[in-house]
Amino acid sequence: MTRPIRQSVTLAAPAASLYRTYLNAKTHAAITGGKVVVSARRGSKFSAFGGLLRGRTLHTVPGRLIVQAWRSASFRKHDVDSTLVLRFVPLGAQRARIELTHVDVPPPSKDTVIPMLQQLAEASRKDAGNQRFEVQQQASRPNHFTVVEAWADKKAYNGHVLASHTRQFRDKLGPMSGALYDERLFKPVD
Repeated sequence: MTRPIRQSVTLAAPAASLYRTYLNAKTHAAITGGKVVVSARRGSKFSAFGGLLRGRTLHTVPGRLIVQAWRSASFRKHDVDSTLVLRFVPLGAQRARIELTHVDVPPPSKDTVIPMLQQLAEASRKDAGNQRFEVQQQASRPNHFTVVEAWADKKAYNGHVLASHTRQFRDKLGPMSGALYDERLFKPVD
């Protein structure tokens, strides 16, 4: 198993503006340089980079959250879709941070994982520096879970990673996981 990755980026733009930019085909295409089809409507088709990425919108919360299932042109037929979660965290009037995380478990384990994720969320919300900890279950594939977290700073995030409840969750999840625990941590670009 490879080491999980988390990513975040802070941009000099309001969260609602970044959300709208992503969901507008013209502005999205101007940024990526290829044709884009995108909508906030649940179940709507998504494609970017002239069709090299494609999928569908699973869930949106206006100005705050976009969840999409997507696959690249290099995916094989039997490969599982990747789940992209973009969380827009306002950091004042003209700054926002975008964060994402993904969890996937085999269908027989989902009923075991749900209370584990609920316990992790409850404990993590009490961690120093936690600003948000959400667990989403994909409606069309109920064994797919996405965890969206926001931390005040890198120190708070590191404390969470080392916390006993986080380590226990990951130890228990490992044998049940149908895919790598895909963490993407975004950090500010100055």
